[in-house]
Amino acid sequence: MTGGLRRFDNEGRPAGDIKLRGEVSRFGGVASAVNGDFLLTDVEAGEVLRVSPDGTVIARAGGHGVEPGRFNHPTAVVEDQDGTVWVLDALNFRVQHLDENLHYLGQFGTHGDGSGHLALPRGLTIDPDGHLYVSDAQFDLIQLFDSEGQLLLTVGGRGNGAGEFWSPAGLACDARGTVVVADAGNSRVQVLKYGKRRSGS
Repeated sequence: MTGGLRRFDNEGRPAGDIKLRGEVSRFGGVASAVNGDFLLTDVEAGEVLRVSPDGTVIARAGGHGVEPGRFNHPTAVVEDQDGTVWVLDALNFRVQHLDENLHYLGQFGTHGDGSGHLALPRGLTIDPDGHLYVSDAQFDLIQLFDSEGQLLLTVGGRGNGAGEFWSPAGLACDARGTVVVADAGNSRVQVLKYGKRRSGS
């Protein structure tokens, strides 16, 4: 199958295809929405799409550009618990925030080589508390931001030990806040959990 999504059940068995032939030039990120829709990025067209389970395109936004609401190589997309959407706009070195209809709400991020900057961002996920995790394949680390774009924590650095990375890529988070990292250069998966510092500790 080309030009669509292939679905599987919890046992890994095929559960039907969603045909999107002609709607997407080059797939980037994909995520499930709370209401059952799918969110997709088209890295070639610089677009974000919301698609129903039957393959109907409900909303699409973007196009190439640097202006708010436009994208340059959007590689990952996630939905938060409020139903708003976050997109990793990789070659604009930022994360954009959209409403459920994919209208622009805000953004954070800038290109650079210091803490809180983005250099080669590749993956994005969000935990149940609204913390955003961004993997960066140049820094070889994961950066954790709040929903206002303030840096909370960095994890990693080049290496093959526990908590070290080499070209980290895709990220995912479960309902308990456990984050899974595709540590691509080390050919492994690492599992992280953000523990808030208790006051007075």
